[in-house]
Formats: sequence, C-alpha cells, structure tokens
Amino acid sequence: MKLITGLMTTALMATVSLCGGEKLYDNLASTPALLKEWGGSGMAQLKPDGGPDGKYAVTILSRNPKLSKMIILNLPAEKLKGRKVKFSAKVKAEYVTGAKNPVCGVKFMVNYVTSAPKNNQGWPEGASVGAHRRGSYDWTTLQTVVTFPEDTVKVSFYMGLQNVTGIVSFSDIDIEVVK
Repeated sequence: MKLITGLMTTALMATVSLCGGEKLYDNLASTPALLKEWGGSGMAQLKPDGGPDGKYAVTILSRNPKLSKMIILNLPAEKLKGRKVKFSAKVKAEYVTGAKNPVCGVKFMVNYVTSAPKNNQGWPEGASVGAHRRGSYDWTTLQTVVTFPEDTVKVSFYMGLQNVTGIVSFSDIDIEVVK
C-alpha cells in the first residue's frame, strides 16, 4: 500500500506536458504527503474540509507579529526556465493584523535565482500578491504570472503570513504554463 501511495504522490507531483495552458501541479497541498513536500510544513495544518466546497485547505496561524510563518516549495527550475507560468490559489484570512510595512501580511509569492554573477535574485513585480490584504475575508482567488529567465537555477514558491498575526488558509493551489 505504501508503494502505491508513493507512486500516486509521485505521479501527482510529477511535471506533465509543458504545452501552454497545461497544469504543472494541481492542488499542491491536498494530502498529508503533498504538504510534507513543503519546507516549514510543520507550522501548517491540513484541514480535509477546510476549503471552499469542502475541499482541502492548508491553514497557517501566527500569534507573533515579529515572525514570519510561511511554507516554501522549491520547484524544478529546469522545467520552468524560459516559460511563462501562472501560480494560483484560493485564500481566506481571519483577523490578519499588525504589519506596518506594506509588503508584509498574507504572502503568496514566487522567487527565482539565475546563474548571473550579480543581481541574480528575482522577486518579479507582481510575483507577491495579497500582502496588502489584511483583516478577515472569505475565499478569494490570488494569482500571479511569472516569466522565468532562461538562466533560472532555483525557484521557490512561498505562502503564509509575514510579520502579522492572524490565520490564513489556502486551497486549490495550482501551477500552470500560460500560452
């Protein structure tokens, strides 16, 4: 049974055809095995019925506005370089408060590193969405589109809370190539 479960997880996480509009990853944290793929997953809780329409949701709680609570998924750069890729998820927040810096708050962002000797780290404009959202709100869709340089060597995808208190939940976490 473990072998079958492992093969199913591997198949779900495996990159599919990279033609435009096809999903690279589908619902990226819908099982305990998939959540374990994320760095920092110990600070997140998987709720089987916590998402919209009874779907899975990943929930992160922060009680300390001086700390960031984020989960991070390192993605295969070789599969993304030179491609335009859309990251999307549904997000719900409860009582998110405390950030004085406008870039802090709910985080849904992408970072990449290139092989260039200087200025090799990319925080693409628009690759961090939701940071300005505070307070409480019901399920809404967040998405960002990133075009990765040909010399990309590392890609990281972050979700969570940065320097705020509150609760954030993510569901329907997808990554797909844009035509």
